Amino acid sequence: MKYSEPAPTTVLATVNRLGPPGTPMSTTEVAAEFDCPLEAVDDRLRTLVKDDFLDRKIVGNQQVWWRPPRDTQQSHSTPTSNDVDADSASQPLSMAELNPVLEVLDTVGVGIFILDSTFEVVWFNTAIEQYFGLDRQAIIGRNKRNVIREEIRGTVANPDRFAETVLTTYNDNTFSEQFECRITASDGRGERWLEHRSAPIKSGVYEEGRIELYDDITDRKRHEQALRHQHEQLAELNSINKVIQNITTAVIEQSTRGEIETIVCDRLTDVDNYEFAWIGEVDTQSQAIRPRAEGGVEGYLEDVSLSANPNNPGGHGPAGTAIRTQEMQVTQDVLSNPEFEPWHEYAEHYGYRSVAVVPIVYAGSCYGLLGIYAANPHAFDNEVCPVVAQLGEIMGHAIAATERKQALMSPEITEIQFLVPDLLSDMSIDSDHDGTITLDRVVPLGDDVFLEYGTVDTDVVETLEAIVGKHPHLELVTLSEQDDETLSFVIKLLEPPITSVIATYGGYLQQMNIKDGSLQMTIHLPTTVPARRIIDRIQQQYPTVELLSRRQRSRSTESPERVELTSDLTDRQRAVIETSVRSGYFEWPRNVSGEELATLFGVTPPTFHQHLRLGQKKIFESLFLLPPFDGDGR
Repeated sequence: MKYSEPAPTTVLATVNRLGPPGTPMSTTEVAAEFDCPLEAVDDRLRTLVKDDFLDRKIVGNQQVWWRPPRDTQQSHSTPTSNDVDADSASQPLSMAELNPVLEVLDTVGVGIFILDSTFEVVWFNTAIEQYFGLDRQAIIGRNKRNVIREEIRGTVANPDRFAETVLTTYNDNTFSEQFECRITASDGRGERWLEHRSAPIKSGVYEEGRIELYDDITDRKRHEQALRHQHEQLAELNSINKVIQNITTAVIEQSTRGEIETIVCDRLTDVDNYEFAWIGEVDTQSQAIRPRAEGGVEGYLEDVSLSANPNNPGGHGPAGTAIRTQEMQVTQDVLSNPEFEPWHEYAEHYGYRSVAVVPIVYAGSCYGLLGIYAANPHAFDNEVCPVVAQLGEIMGHAIAATERKQALMSPEITEIQFLVPDLLSDMSIDSDHDGTITLDRVVPLGDDVFLEYGTVDTDVVETLEAIVGKHPHLELVTLSEQDDETLSFVIKLLEPPITSVIATYGGYLQQMNIKDGSLQMTIHLPTTVPARRIIDRIQQQYPTVELLSRRQRSRSTESPERVELTSDLTDRQRAVIETSVRSGYFEWPRNVSGEELATLFGVTPPTFHQHLRLGQKKIFESLFLLPPFDGDGR
């Protein structure tokens, strides 16, 4: 018949359960609690006497065993019932009572398991209770193998590996073990990292048993994870910076908008974490976002429904918000964001978890959207976002420059004429006088500040002043006499006018005047720019505008030589030179000083003169390096 010999600790716990300290009991009474021979129990009782946990006395032909009371434990005198503590009578024996050292170990922050030679749990401290959520009353005396399978296994992050590693030490209790494990969070138990260290016990009552230590290394692991995350972020940021630098260099070399858009999408997929990218623009009629270029994916914008219309379900995501706010929109985890729920199916299908949508904007004009999709959540953190946002500005500037260059060199233009009837009445401005207000030119000063140059008939000067007074972003800078019937004026604008929007598409204002209370406007656009895009922008600013005509005609106002002279100027150099000319800086005597113009630009006089000198140098170099006239006088 097979039986299991009890461990000394199990026998000691049984003695404690059968009676309080000082209660005598025979070998037969103790052995009745075990399914094993009497001799095995007698052997364990003798071991406990040898280690001073029990006392023994022979009464007649029987041996009597008892646990001595705590205050007389070392005297080995026979106990009586009067020595029994009433409170301890109902409590099972704890190892803290058996050994004062364990009282200290019970308070330490390192978890401790003590196992006997059969790997039954002899004792564990409070830290183990907290780490694994174990009940000491229910666990002590049980085989640790079963405790792992039935209790501990469900608390660790990798249960199979944990169980295999620990059980191996029981199968071959000859070596030390060390490994790390993660305790998962649950009710009443926090997530933590533990370091397991265990070794065989080589002497004493628990010889051939095992001691296991669990050290809480959560703070260290979190610090390591933070350092690793910082390293990964830095590496990713360096990678993104490198890609964007390459994109910046590449877009400058492209000659068309399509080439710029294609190379941006292709280069973005070089970033390890970025799955794909697309560039789209808004269909002015349907408000749907249509694809212009893609990289790393095919047909994404054709599969999904994205819109700029807030009343459309497809307009509630980051793309629709970005086009309306003209600001970068980020979704750090698309699967946990309820606003992204309409596209969860696409996120799982295309394999992305975070999204950044960047408006492509320059000088108040939006050329479309750049969408970037990453495989991991939180790919666009506070360090990455400013870098990615630059792409919208870089692309907007490059596209605007390309379209301006194409417009200047194109032999044909699109001419569009508009009428805004009863403009002054709509502004609640009374004007009983006949006269015309003419806008000749708008010059950008930078930082969304512009100068408008024009003329006004003397009879409607008050009308001009009333218009300026109606708009807080307008400021009448100068009003000077040009002749007996006309005055010249300069108006400062603190936000982009509609003319700057036209300019960003390579177009320009050919004529704009207010006469008989209505606004008339003629603009010229490159033939490559969809006219509907500009028409929609003008209708947004002037809802009552009427389209009078749209036709294609030959360019005749600027020769190639004039284009060549000014094509190398920066925006600031062009603005400084043109403002200087129109303000009379080059007249003799000068109508305005360099200091006054510097104040107008918001820069110091030396900075103003630097822009002026550099611009003049470029014009003169272009002028004197032009090919000589041929025999036909060209």
